[in-house]
Amino acid sequence: MANRYTQLLSCWHKLEHFTPASVPKNEAKNLKADSLPWSPPQRAGQPNKRIVHLIYLGVFTLPWALGQLEKGKLGNNNWREAFTKLNEDIALAICDKLQGIQGFESLTAIQHEIMKLSGWSANPKVHLFYKTEEVFRKKKKNNEDDDDIKADLLNSFFIEDLEKIMQEHERTKKLPLPFETYIRANINEESTKLDLKEHTEILKEILRPSLYPDGRWPSEYKASLMQQFAVNHTCSKLMN
Repeated sequence: MANRYTQLLSCWHKLEHFTPASVPKNEAKNLKADSLPWSPPQRAGQPNKRIVHLIYLGVFTLPWALGQLEKGKLGNNNWREAFTKLNEDIALAICDKLQGIQGFESLTAIQHEIMKLSGWSANPKVHLFYKTEEVFRKKKKNNEDDDDIKADLLNSFFIEDLEKIMQEHERTKKLPLPFETYIRANINEESTKLDLKEHTEILKEILRPSLYPDGRWPSEYKASLMQQFAVNHTCSKLMN
């Protein structure tokens, strides 16, 4: 059974690479050669802020995964190592090219080079996107950047967590119990599904104040109803 779960983990990890990347809706704009947002430079409205232009430029898992499929490597179990090496190779190839003020042509050339290194023969047309933000200046510490910039996650949200499970399995030859429990529920093994709209007593029971953990949801926003339900339910299971 453990071997079956390992195969499902490998399959799930690969499927996540085929998730199309998408830029944030209503925030990102198409970068055009005749209207670069940083030319001429803009000033922030407050002296303790600065204007930051975030360019969506980088490695997306979908083209790389299609390249692996094209090369007949769908059955390989080294996708984690291969994609990590691709990122390292790309960093070496373009690091020096990202220095200084960039223009539309230079950014397009860099993205084309990244796509070429990804190994997919289709070589699709590249569109560049950006968003402009005012961010607070931060005091520099050592060589840290002085901007409070949050990069958007464009690739799958689950890949890194799945890779942590894979690394743990390689080290201990065991899979985490929560992962096995999740898989069993999704392949209809040892699971009971209840409609919480019909069984509101379950919601009321799990959302009792005594079941709230002492820790805080790791976000600037409060947990939604079902997020809090999941947190309370998980913590109560772990305590028991």
